[in-house]
Amino acid sequence: MGMLGFCGLSSGNANLGVVEASISRLNPAGQPLRDSEGVLRIVAKDTVSRGPLTLALQGAPRWNRRTLTAAETLDLFEKSGRELLAKLEGPFAIALHDAASNKLLLAVDRMGIERLTYTTTPGGIGFGSRATALRQLPGCHAEVSAQSIYDYLHFHMVPAPRTVFEGIWKLPPAHFLEWKDGRAVALEPYWTPEFAVRAPKDRKTLEEQLRSLIEEAVRSQEPDERTGAFLSGGLDSSTIAGYLARVGPARANTFSIGFDHEAYDEMHYARIAATHFDCSAHEYYVTAADIVNVLGSIADAYDEPFGNSSAVPVYYCAKLAVDSGMTRMLAGDGGDELFGGNERYVTQNLFEAYHKIPRMLRRSVIEPVARLFPAETSIAPLRKIRRYVDSALIPLPDRLGINFAFQFGLSRVLSPELVDSINADAPLEHMRSVYHSVPAESLLDRLLAYDWRFTLADNDLRKVSTMCELAGIEVAYPMLDTPLVDFSLQVPASMKIEGTRLRAFYKDAMRGFLPDQILSKKKHGFGLPFGVWLKTHPQLREMVYSNLRDFDARRYFKDGFLDDVIERHRSGPASFYGYFIWDLVMLEEWLKRHDEAVAARKREAV
Repeated sequence: MGMLGFCGLSSGNANLGVVEASISRLNPAGQPLRDSEGVLRIVAKDTVSRGPLTLALQGAPRWNRRTLTAAETLDLFEKSGRELLAKLEGPFAIALHDAASNKLLLAVDRMGIERLTYTTTPGGIGFGSRATALRQLPGCHAEVSAQSIYDYLHFHMVPAPRTVFEGIWKLPPAHFLEWKDGRAVALEPYWTPEFAVRAPKDRKTLEEQLRSLIEEAVRSQEPDERTGAFLSGGLDSSTIAGYLARVGPARANTFSIGFDHEAYDEMHYARIAATHFDCSAHEYYVTAADIVNVLGSIADAYDEPFGNSSAVPVYYCAKLAVDSGMTRMLAGDGGDELFGGNERYVTQNLFEAYHKIPRMLRRSVIEPVARLFPAETSIAPLRKIRRYVDSALIPLPDRLGINFAFQFGLSRVLSPELVDSINADAPLEHMRSVYHSVPAESLLDRLLAYDWRFTLADNDLRKVSTMCELAGIEVAYPMLDTPLVDFSLQVPASMKIEGTRLRAFYKDAMRGFLPDQILSKKKHGFGLPFGVWLKTHPQLREMVYSNLRDFDARRYFKDGFLDDVIERHRSGPASFYGYFIWDLVMLEEWLKRHDEAVAARKREAV
């Protein structure tokens, strides 16, 4: 069972002066419900009409800390107009249609928790929660975009505003689109973050405020006895589990995933947190056989190719919660991107420090000496110096987009046919556009806001939300509660990370609430030992290699490149090449299902 979204079509006829609007729910498979004549039904869950206005709502927007119905949201729009968007809290996707002015307004929440895609149709615009649904609208025949395939190979997903389909677009977080008389009259952000340089209060006061805001964020979700929490044993999931235990009406249920490989397994820390907060802990160990069983279903659950391998443990964790009687889960996503918890923030600061060395010294001494040695020299200290200098010379944000496959050189990786049909610079151009649009003075704050787009909205939130949809359970993100996000802007970068100490302010605030072992543990992540299992599990290996042969036949890569990647994985680091192979497997699985859906529609049309 999947969560229900909406899909709609707004089309105008200038001669008649009439605008027709239709908005329909999506069924669990993500396709618009149709009647026996193939016409879209107007059966949206949260839709209200009043006079010329029709509003469709997905999510749970809040006003003054109270969740709004569609009717209440329409009331506020009638009073405040588009300016209301910047004041709304919580997750939402909104479509507001005004037949009197022939105008349509589309908008999504600040952090991109909800999704909204759109496309132009003959005489109008189609919109919906899923890109695949829009391909069902009259006049929409969007094909898979070669550029988006290339973008996917760079990012492991297709970042907004593109989708995998030519001519279908995603609305970026905190953006609105206004459509009038057959054209877009505005597409821009309605909110941009304003980062403080200095703290408005003393540190202890800020720490108390943080604890209070997180507790209120969990409480505002109105948890009941069927509300559970993801618990990896990291800072954020442990914090959310702890506050659920404090404010919930019953003993908190937590759900954790483990692996039989020590380098990937964090179950020890999950158990520490569950015991500390007296939670009812539920555990599941994911195996290689689990990947074989669910890989196709996971690829099919996304309306675009999606390559984050940790979707597998998220799915099994959500499924465990459903099997245990839960109807809603609280996830800890967002804390790293609000308060500075990713290793790359420190790493990028170290690279930027290189440019503080006098330019003459860098150009005439350090760089010539570093280049005396090959990048792959067997002498470790010299290899590290060479790599440091080479990386530091790549400007931000380009440095963030280094993808191992393209280190071989574009002409050695991609087929000439694909190279001729893409803009090879587009991924970097997009990264630069997002990075330089952030109004922040500090490097850390620019990196945080950059990650709100690429790491959260385009990646982690899509991963968790879609896997919960597939498992049949709702999910909420307390760490992305609007007052908490606004508060994070008040904490200066110098407090978020101190030297190389990640999330210094956050950890200090949580001392005494979280167990010391969790506060002091190293950053781990929620990875999947896919590369290791690919070497040791015959059934998984057979399935993957068959998949790669099918993908190779699509002629995206040059002859022999995938054979080289497979051999490098067999003889080299399991995880390094395993991640890239996973991305290709998920791309091929998604493309197969897309091909099957296209073929089925053609048969129906005959």
